[in-house]
Amino acid sequence: MTLPARQYERGELEFRASPGSANPWAEVELRAVFTGPDHQRLTLAGFYDGTDRWAIRFCLPVSGEWKYRTECRRLPELDGREGRIDVGEPLTGTSLARHGGILKADPAHHCLTYTDGTPFFWLGDTWWFCPSDHLPLESSNRPDIPSMYRHMLEVRQQQGFTVLHMAFLRTIRGTEALAFANTLKSPDFDVSYWQTADRYIALANEAGLIPAIAVGWSVNFDNHSLEELRQVWQYVMARYGSFNVTWLICGEYNVVKEGESSAAPMEKALALGRYIKDIDPYRRAMTVHPWFYVGDKHQAWTEAWCDFIMIQGGHWGDGNTPPASVYLEAYHSGKPCLEGETNYEAIHAGHPVTPAGVRLVAYHSIQHGGFGFTYGSHGLWYPNVDEADTTFSEWGKTRPWWVALKDSGADQMGHMRKLYESLPWWTLQPWPDAISVAPQEPAVRLPCAKGSLLPVNAVVYFPPGFPPDEPVRLRFPKPVSGACEGAWFDPRTGQTTTVSLGSPESGTDLLLPSRPSNEDWALTIQ
Repeated sequence: MTLPARQYERGELEFRASPGSANPWAEVELRAVFTGPDHQRLTLAGFYDGTDRWAIRFCLPVSGEWKYRTECRRLPELDGREGRIDVGEPLTGTSLARHGGILKADPAHHCLTYTDGTPFFWLGDTWWFCPSDHLPLESSNRPDIPSMYRHMLEVRQQQGFTVLHMAFLRTIRGTEALAFANTLKSPDFDVSYWQTADRYIALANEAGLIPAIAVGWSVNFDNHSLEELRQVWQYVMARYGSFNVTWLICGEYNVVKEGESSAAPMEKALALGRYIKDIDPYRRAMTVHPWFYVGDKHQAWTEAWCDFIMIQGGHWGDGNTPPASVYLEAYHSGKPCLEGETNYEAIHAGHPVTPAGVRLVAYHSIQHGGFGFTYGSHGLWYPNVDEADTTFSEWGKTRPWWVALKDSGADQMGHMRKLYESLPWWTLQPWPDAISVAPQEPAVRLPCAKGSLLPVNAVVYFPPGFPPDEPVRLRFPKPVSGACEGAWFDPRTGQTTTVSLGSPESGTDLLLPSRPSNEDWALTIQ
């Protein structure tokens, strides 16, 4: 029998056999060897799905005929199963369907790519308590919204997001816990959680979004051995490795707080990174979510499995950003980098972060080397049920999830993506010394530039409060010839207005026009 499939699309083989073990999800090793055109070969692990059901999921990278053969020593009825798969051309639909959502690292361009090599702009949102009943699939506490999760997906899809940070968390007595905690130590395997989680991941992919999966927080590692965590990750990767996902391992892997000396959770996270990379047949780009940059000692940066660097700028309040050097150091490490957690919108009680504050940290991080940005909203990173839900209220005023979902900063992140994608953004490099302002005002944050030559493409970001008429010059790294054309981009609305810039003086110094206002603006130059 020949099964139909599509290139880059997840498929599944189903088998039936009695478990034959008290703990089949961890003890029975099932896999299949797939052989395709030009002798391509993939060995993919299977997984136990409850009762007598077993499955092997696949995502085949090229079209044509593929053959498979299963291997399973413990259960002979699962061993030696053979078949063929006819893989057709990719579907036209989302970018994931067209280009493949198993991401690859492109260090030469400091970015990630889709499976086929097309540059991938990372625009993430933060839903740490997902998949769980905090974000129900088939209900919500709003009568006008039948499914909370589907509604959130639809909104973020329309806004242009491409990634969702998920940590498989839920709250128990007000603190974070693994949503599947009993699975780790009990042979009483509860498959229902995982079957429901399948739907969360599949729906995200159908909406063109890639889940960036962490399994809990590093503090959750204290109660589990490295071997137990490896077993869980083996199962997670067998079950979700053929979806369009990437791996964050865990949240804040390298936290060592003041007065503490134990680095055991961090060592477990680093060991898991090596293990995950070793058993991932797709060799997808992966990373780990770090502690905030002041405490981050860069332990993962030189690890071979760490394909791109995630930075946590932290939550320092409206109008604050990490120093440019934080991003430039990561950029020059030789690996792609991006900001993964900073100044969630509306976080903090006294001076909540405004949309302008979100824009500032987002553009600041990208202009200094990031290939994207992860946004977050207070009331949504943990989804507050209503005004009476005070969970994590120490981080700011309680805001129901449906209020947080409407924050205008998220719309403006979609505008930001469109701005960069209007240029060959993956060719742009930070130009930290390209802006000349005289006289410089110490109290005013200066513009920042990013660009490329041959041909000229550049973005200059002017932060809020910068005087509109202050003379600003952009100095190109090398002389360029001919007149430059520009366009003012309004980060609040996404609207553009063209402007003639003239030719650089002496081929290198371009006098930039006055800004439309003292709000933040971006100027594209070509």
